[in-house]
Amino acid sequence: MGLNAQRPVTFQSIVGVYFGIVVGLILSALVQRLLWPVLPQWEIRDRVLELLRLCRTILQVPPDQRPAWLHQRLALIPVEASNWITVMNKPDCPPDEPERLRAYIQTLRRAAGHLLVSAGQLLPLLPDQQAEKGRDALRALREVMKFELDSQSSRFQLGGTPPPSSKTLAEALEEMQRWVENLRLWILENHVPVEDSIRILGLADRFAMAGGELLTASKQAAALRLRLYIGDYVI
Repeated sequence: MGLNAQRPVTFQSIVGVYFGIVVGLILSALVQRLLWPVLPQWEIRDRVLELLRLCRTILQVPPDQRPAWLHQRLALIPVEASNWITVMNKPDCPPDEPERLRAYIQTLRRAAGHLLVSAGQLLPLLPDQQAEKGRDALRALREVMKFELDSQSSRFQLGGTPPPSSKTLAEALEEMQRWVENLRLWILENHVPVEDSIRILGLADRFAMAGGELLTASKQAAALRLRLYIGDYVI
């Protein structure tokens, strides 16, 4: 397109135009791949790891000390990850894998929403007679959920798993459910005001639901075939 068709075209002109275009493409590819790589599978991995870190932050940081931008990132990460999944067309990515990734990220989003509402909110509301048992039950489930978040982070980093936990998430959830049932009976027997009982039991159920969503996410993560496509492209 850079040649004048009204004049004879020399070989040097053809070579010059050809190499001018090719060298530009090579330089742009090298810059993008070596200096500022933007790979869909890496972007998806980074979004998932960020979402897992935010869930851990919610579990560790009291509600009044959580950063204001945390809510914004929880709202944006699923959308950003979905956009990158749409453009991930790596040949060795299984055809059904994008839908598995979307389902997994949506499960994490629901878990983060339950944690954001319930984590750190229940213990101050418990009556003194139930405070010690409630503290033990909540601490046990919280520690197992932290372990589960670390395990899923290791899976997406293609690294080793953390040391095994003393109990599984399913076992911790069963203990939490037994405590909630005992708490419900105690509330009925001691005629706790309806407003207080609804709030206490609602927060307890939401915290247990967060654990259930993490258990589902663990099963979904185990079904992902990350090693087939999460690595780098070959230039």
